[in-house]
Amino acid sequence: FLLIIFFAHLSFSQKIRFTEMNPDAFRHDNVRGFRYLHNKTTEGGYQWMGDASIEIDTLLPQTITEFYHKLAERANRLGANAFCVKGSDIFAYGENKKIEISLFYLNRENFDENNSLFVSNKVYIFGFLGYHEKISGYKILINGQKYLMEELRYMEFELPADETLTIKLYNGVGSTKLTLHGSKEPKTHYLKFNLVKRTFTRGAIREHHWSFGEFLIRILDSEKEDFPIKV
Repeated sequence: FLLIIFFAHLSFSQKIRFTEMNPDAFRHDNVRGFRYLHNKTTEGGYQWMGDASIEIDTLLPQTITEFYHKLAERANRLGANAFCVKGSDIFAYGENKKIEISLFYLNRENFDENNSLFVSNKVYIFGFLGYHEKISGYKILINGQKYLMEELRYMEFELPADETLTIKLYNGVGSTKLTLHGSKEPKTHYLKFNLVKRTFTRGAIREHHWSFGEFLIRILDSEKEDFPIKV
């Protein structure tokens, strides 16, 4: 195996290292996109391009998002448009935080197949992607039950057809509400929260891109429905 190492310094707190490349892989030009590769996608519909290691010493508020986009950009330059997480430990002490990634080129004719394998009736709810100095977590209400959604964690719910899931995000003086309706044609949701403090604190409930959501599921701590701290 040809071993090639690339370094990409994003800031004082993180580094991307491309540790191994496939010398026999055909390198495509003008590659775009960065999709999570499902392990059931047809073998032969993709090729392994190489491996990368993300090394972190401090999880700042934008660290995870920043290195994800930088990794996608550099992966495209190497001819990769898909990836999967091999291993992760972002909760390790000090500079030992690490995420191991494998990179692939996914054939265009396999895009729809790969995407369809992630379709489900699941709803994922994500906490803050870093250590927050001012809040202990997001105060939320899920189908009438109050929770504290802590940082670097996510919750998973099922949303069968003909049922609803209502999420409220408290923002100090009020709340922001989102109601999802189950359908016979399932759609996976990857929800995130945002609080913006101006004259009054305003809240927003939006969605992560599905591929980023699948990435987060594999590096954050999972919280079962009965685990989050009730407030």
